[in-house]
Amino acid sequence: MYVYYSVAVITVMVGFQSCEKSEPKAKEPVFSITAHPVQTLSYLFGSVSGSLTVEATVEGGNAAISYQWYENSSNSNSGGTLISGASSNSYTLPSGLTAGSYYYFCEVRATGFTSLRSQVTTVTVSLPTPSSPLSVSISGNISHTVYQSGTLGSVTFNRFPASFEEWKQAREIIGIEPHGAVALQVMASELYRRDRAAGTNCMRQAVVNSQYDPRIRRLNELFGATGSYARPYQMAAYLKGASWDNGYNPTKPYTIEMRVATGKTYENSTDFQATVIHLEIKSNGHETNNGWQPFAVLKTQKPNEPGENGKFFIVSEGSSIYLNCREISFTVPFNGLD
Repeated sequence: MYVYYSVAVITVMVGFQSCEKSEPKAKEPVFSITAHPVQTLSYLFGSVSGSLTVEATVEGGNAAISYQWYENSSNSNSGGTLISGASSNSYTLPSGLTAGSYYYFCEVRATGFTSLRSQVTTVTVSLPTPSSPLSVSISGNISHTVYQSGTLGSVTFNRFPASFEEWKQAREIIGIEPHGAVALQVMASELYRRDRAAGTNCMRQAVVNSQYDPRIRRLNELFGATGSYARPYQMAAYLKGASWDNGYNPTKPYTIEMRVATGKTYENSTDFQATVIHLEIKSNGHETNNGWQPFAVLKTQKPNEPGENGKFFIVSEGSSIYLNCREISFTVPFNGLD
């Protein structure tokens, strides 16, 4: 007897994959901002200093990097207004910033890459808190209807208003008199130097509508940080005791001296249906007419004009106080105004 065994042969095919060692792929250069400017800064008016800085690199490459700083009207790095000359990685803040909020960012560029924008820095400038309540008084009896050449009047106050609300408080006390309207325009102008928004509100209430735009344009020249027209001490020139050679530093409390114009009588305005009162304000920074600068004020019920329907006097002509006062002495600093 024969026994047969069937043997199954299983063949296993093992495949070998050819693995060739490849060279590592070179990394693409990476462009990035490595240090953003600080997010927030706060200052008191008159003490703004320092700078903003941004750092950027191109890792794995040698592309040239350039910078451009922008300012914006909101907390955003979209849009914005280019700041002329601000083209390094550091930007020095303008020392003359007035009260308010300011927004800055930097756009960083590198050849061959999409530009990058830094985070926004918010700079907040505020006015110092007044150390005492505002105190204002008015003296002198200037007629509202009868021209009396040379009649004197004055307004005395311990400090300038620090807000639109304080300016209105002063108006309640002195705005019902013609020379009070003159002092209120000086106050509004000085407040504009410190706080553009508050000063703008005051000026809209201090002058007839046709005078508003010219006054604001001139204030921007006088209170600009630089330029031959810049006069941060312009309003100090109308305070008793201030003069170019003492740094326009007045005596305290502050006093503004005025008088009825000596060469121009009262007149009637058909446009405003009101009596126009011509006054002069004393300046120690102007030489013409022995320092007396002309003004005109009135009360009107003309629709859409300020003055609360004839309750307060407003200025109808006062461009003379914006004529450049004499340049300050090089040896005595202007210490500012309270």
